[in-house]
Amino acid sequence: MMAQMTPGRFIANATLGYRARYRKLFGLEFYEPPEYSMPRADHAFIQGPFLVSRPYPVCEGEIKELLDWSEKYGLRFSISGQSSWHPWTIVVRAVRPEWAQEFRKKAVGYGDAFELAVSHRLWKAEHADMIRVKRPSPRWEHGVESGVYVLSCDTGPHTRREIESTLSPIKPFFLGRYE
Repeated sequence: MMAQMTPGRFIANATLGYRARYRKLFGLEFYEPPEYSMPRADHAFIQGPFLVSRPYPVCEGEIKELLDWSEKYGLRFSISGQSSWHPWTIVVRAVRPEWAQEFRKKAVGYGDAFELAVSHRLWKAEHADMIRVKRPSPRWEHGVESGVYVLSCDTGPHTRREIESTLSPIKPFFLGRYE
């Protein structure tokens, strides 16, 4: 009997195949991680056909280097906001367009909901899910920003409001300033 396919298993199985393809494309040995072939690769990983790096913000010269590298290997890349690594890091994602289409087509083969779950899982692994901790305020119903953030928090069945009130500091505190 075959095991049931889950989004996590689907991504893991696909990652193994695409990792081998990228090694061949970049001319790497079997033990060399292809995700670190990207210019400015930092906190990098691969999931499915996507090479992902979470560097600190890049400047114009580094973007040109990324463009040249992408063109050399027939890749497309995108840069988006806050990564799951640290609030100051960004997400750089590179992929061969035909491999992304192939990956998506296979996911859609399991159904629309499955494909959506795969996409959601990929997004959550790359981007920050920030929860702002607020302190109580008699003036504002939802509290006041405390300056504390909880990153990559899986809220599960709880609502954000429940988590925020649980994490709210008992006494207001300030770092280097007074109110």
